[in-house]
Amino acid sequence: MAKIGVGYQVVSFQLAGTPDNKQTVFGVSVPMGALTLGALAATQKAGTTDKSGSEFGLNYAMSKRTNLRIATQSYKSGTAAADRTSQIRLMHSF
Repeated sequence: MAKIGVGYQVVSFQLAGTPDNKQTVFGVSVPMGALTLGALAATQKAGTTDKSGSEFGLNYAMSKRTNLRIATQSYKSGTAAADRTSQIRLMHSF
């Protein structure tokens, strides 16, 4: 069964002339045995500055305490070109 998450936040500042910061996020994850696929999309608006981003990834449970994660993210601020990152992580909990 898929898990869906949605979030919304508004940060208001008391300083005159400082615009509110509005953030939204939407995510979904789908477990398939030891493999979990996930996707996330987020936006942030503060005055005339708009930022947006997305992430796609998978998590493979190698054991109860060891995970392999592969993910790629893309983030964009205003009209600038998107920044992209990728990661491969092997994590073990002690």
